[in-house]
Amino acid sequence: MTQELLSGLNGYDIPCRHTIQGGESMVCLITHGFGSSKDSPPAQLLAGELPRHGIGTLALDLPAHGDSPVDGDALSIRHCLDDLARAEARALELAPGARVVYFSSSFGAYLNLIYLSTRPHRGTRSFLRSAAVEMPLLFHSPTPEQAEELARQGFSVLAVDMDAGHARLSGLLGVRPQACLSEYLAGGVSLLDVIVKTPERGLAFIEGLPPEGAVADIAATAAFRSFLKSAKSRFDFVILNAAPAGFCADAGMLGTLEGLTVLAARDGAFTAAELNAVMTNLAEDVRLLKGVVFTMARRTRFDAPA
Repeated sequence: MTQELLSGLNGYDIPCRHTIQGGESMVCLITHGFGSSKDSPPAQLLAGELPRHGIGTLALDLPAHGDSPVDGDALSIRHCLDDLARAEARALELAPGARVVYFSSSFGAYLNLIYLSTRPHRGTRSFLRSAAVEMPLLFHSPTPEQAEELARQGFSVLAVDMDAGHARLSGLLGVRPQACLSEYLAGGVSLLDVIVKTPERGLAFIEGLPPEGAVADIAATAAFRSFLKSAKSRFDFVILNAAPAGFCADAGMLGTLEGLTVLAARDGAFTAAELNAVMTNLAEDVRLLKGVVFTMARRTRFDAPA
């Protein structure tokens, strides 16, 4: 196999490894999953087997993965798509006129689907392994830490604090909203009046309700559903922070809306029985309960083999 550094479109080189000799009638572009690299087991397996059938392979390292020279600040959807386009162009330079097919895993499969639907490409077939096709929905979480992490990765995120009784996200994010969502829904202010930029890149914030407000007053209204539809068209992720599920019905009300519901629990603060009880109660109301996200847990490193 041959290793190369491709000159990227965003100021950094793209490490890749290929088996293309020239003259192949087909080449396979391989995209790894989150936390993996061009040297993943599937990539190595394909690089060893496909050339026996006259098919060349080219695998690349996404930003902040493998031998990539950049850190997580460069990991964005746009950069990944640019790198895929550059890798495909290189494969066709090595094997002019070859048919292009794609093999991708997990996060890479998610990227591949976006690439095929939004960028010019030559490929005619795509093989998706454990595709994270609902990846945006998997990130729905009511914690500001999750919203900030998504923003750091290059996604555009709108966090809406719907916990009127204990609204604290504005303080955690360091912003002071001048108006809240309920005022916009009532027609008193414009949407631009309630959306507040935060110090975190790509993260916007809306204060949902005044201190005396109630989720029940707006959650079932046509105006609120229209707001959510508009917000989802402008942002990659819309996160609704609800009041604690064990103390009021707000989480259940919001959970009936389109999207996924994730229960956030402080690590070590609840027993398994307590969490199961809350999950059981929530499951009776919400549209799709995904699971539990533990917050304030000790940070560890996880490298996936995808």
